[in-house]
Amino acid sequence: MISLPNVPQSPGQVLSKGIEIGVNSYVRLILFTSLVGFIGLIPVLYLALHIGDTTVSADVLSEARDAGWYLIELACLLANALIQGILVMRLDNLVQRGNVDFHAEWQRGLHALLPLFIASVVFLCALIVGYVLLIVPGVILTISLLFFQFCVVLDRQGPIAGLNRSHTLVWGNWWRTFGVVILMVLLVLLIVVVLMVPVALLLDMHPAASVLTGRDLLVRGVMQMLGAVFLGPFVLAIMYVQYQDLKLRQANTVSA
Repeated sequence: MISLPNVPQSPGQVLSKGIEIGVNSYVRLILFTSLVGFIGLIPVLYLALHIGDTTVSADVLSEARDAGWYLIELACLLANALIQGILVMRLDNLVQRGNVDFHAEWQRGLHALLPLFIASVVFLCALIVGYVLLIVPGVILTISLLFFQFCVVLDRQGPIAGLNRSHTLVWGNWWRTFGVVILMVLLVLLIVVVLMVPVALLLDMHPAASVLTGRDLLVRGVMQMLGAVFLGPFVLAIMYVQYQDLKLRQANTVSA
């Protein structure tokens, strides 16, 4: 069983512990991160099939995003909410109890499906508004609401209550949380550069590489899917450790 720290940690320590948990739970999480990656690829595949070898432009994308595409996006968001709920529950089982409980994880995922779906929609809408207004409000909202999935699944909060709880946990520790997220993003970017750049260079050797087509969209979507599959367990584990760290800090503040 992996032990969580019982005292607040620095961003670097959170990152290190998250990587450790990711390594130890990798095999038992990768099936579900694979499902998340595949679900994310489906809307891209729909666009790629409709666009074909046509050059991608704003008008072409707008035309390809028809009613069918929006229905697929909605269905994928719903399916992703279910898988994310199972993933969060499985990781918590692995950390807290050292084993998995397939039935309980699916049961909790189903119970959290609707709250997670609603919270995800509200989260996306809030981010769109935040980034449309200004970049800074968008970044503030992104970090503040980032842990709603853990709040909904593990703390059994409703959609709005889960978003509010995430905001409450983060608000007094926003910069520290931002530091963890930045370190995680930099690590992911480093891995992506090392692994993906050689592939991207090979693709750019094609004579028409400067022209983006539907086929190119699919290739990029597959690369993003592979990234989600192989890096997903580490990202989830780091976020989980940070979430637990925030709860620990809140408990210490209350007891003080």
